[in-house]
Amino acid sequence: MPNGEFPYLSPDYNLVNLRAGINMDQWRFNLYVQNLTDEEYYTGTQENFGASGIRLRPHPRIVGGSICCRFDIRFHQARSMYASGFF
Repeated sequence: MPNGEFPYLSPDYNLVNLRAGINMDQWRFNLYVQNLTDEEYYTGTQENFGASGIRLRPHPRIVGGSICCRFDIRFHQARSMYASGFF
């Protein structure tokens, strides 16, 4: 191994992430899937400060979604009438 080369190389991999959504009036619905095909890969490594071995962090499939609602709040400025002059 050449000097300075990281000894733990991961193999190549392909990822498929999917996101879909729909807007309806003031509502918005979104769904997403990360790692759709459940590909086994690692997002990072960490040495254990001199302990034997390293720690690998796998990245599992993640499924989620969101629902949003837009509110139109209008503030009306209060108007008042002032009379000036002497009575």
